[in-house]
Parts: sequence; C-alpha cells; structure tokens
Amino acid sequence: MNELVEKQGEINQLSDPKTGWLAKSNKLLLSNLNKKLTATQNVLFSLALLHVKMKNEVVKAEFGIDEVIELTKNAKYERYEKKIIEKDHTEVSGASINIEANIETDKGLEYIGGTFQIFSSIRYIRGKYHVYFDTTKDENGFSPILELLKSAENNPLMYNIHTFSKLKSSGQTLYEKILVSSGNKTNSVFMSLEEIKMLFKATGKT
Repeated sequence: MNELVEKQGEINQLSDPKTGWLAKSNKLLLSNLNKKLTATQNVLFSLALLHVKMKNEVVKAEFGIDEVIELTKNAKYERYEKKIIEKDHTEVSGASINIEANIETDKGLEYIGGTFQIFSSIRYIRGKYHVYFDTTKDENGFSPILELLKSAENNPLMYNIHTFSKLKSSGQTLYEKILVSSGNKTNSVFMSLEEIKMLFKATGKT
C-alpha cells in the first residue's frame, strides 16, 4: 500500500478499476459528507470515483450493478429490488462535501469553509449506472469537484475497494481514518468521544 500512496500525478489518474485500487483526495472522506450513508451506498459512491473519466470538463463514471452485487453480496440487489436500488442511488446523488480551510478557529467570523454538491445526476438504466459529476464553476472559474479530482496530493487516500466493501458503514469510515493516519506516517488514530458516538450511532450517557 505504501508504494501506491507514493505514486505521483493527478488523483483521477491513479485509480485502477481492474485491481480495485481507488485513489481519492483526503478531503473526499466519508466523514466529510453532509450525510451518513449506508455501507452499500458508500460502495456506490466509491465505485463512481473508481470509474471516473474526464473529457474536457465533463466528468462521468459508468459501472454495472453486477459490480455492486459482487462487492456487497447485498441480497436485495441480487433480487434486483427496485425500491432499494432507487433509494440508494437517490441518496448518493444528493451527497455534498464539506470543505474547510486549514484555519484553527472556533470563531464563525474567522471560519472559511463551504459545502459543494458532488454529483449533478445519477441515472440507472437496465442494470448500469451513469454518473455525472457537478463541475459547475463560479464566476472566477473555480470548480471544487474538478479541483479535488485533478489535485496532485503528496499522500492521496488509496484503498482497496474489495476490502472496503466487506465492512459496515462505521467500519468503512474508520478504515479511511486509519489510512489517513498511515499516509501521515503516524501509528495512532485520535478521535473525540463525540466522533466515536456519531460513528457508531451510540446514544445515552457515558
């Protein structure tokens, strides 16, 4: 894995659908999404990133439901249950990412951050997903999603989607945090009590 992390180049060029190695920006962590997705929905999200193709400023991904079934062993997908398939791609299509500047502050006046839509649409047509990314630019020509997909980070997040897909939603998020720590060459992961409670949906007093 360390050899993969040390690869250089734009993140969108480092992924390999044939082997299942996915490269993505550290800012595209599941914990930075505006909503907590299920394990299967996280796999859909990851497959979209794994299969991303860029032509000019059009960014899209295509993959089959057979990949989802192979990775998740989801019985409802194996039965092709329409309501579940529809619900999952609808939830994923509404995902947005929270991005903050690296400024240590608790004061709202000094805070710099934003929330950006990731996908413009996800179409499911006879067993195949057609995913389009939202590459809308602002008046200065800036597109957050294009920047994340084309960035050349020193330690992009690299994970094997086959390993990732075997985990539950909370485990998938924790897996990413461990990989981030590994990329930063640290041997431990620090999480607050509130982060742990949110991760495992724990309730009650401690």
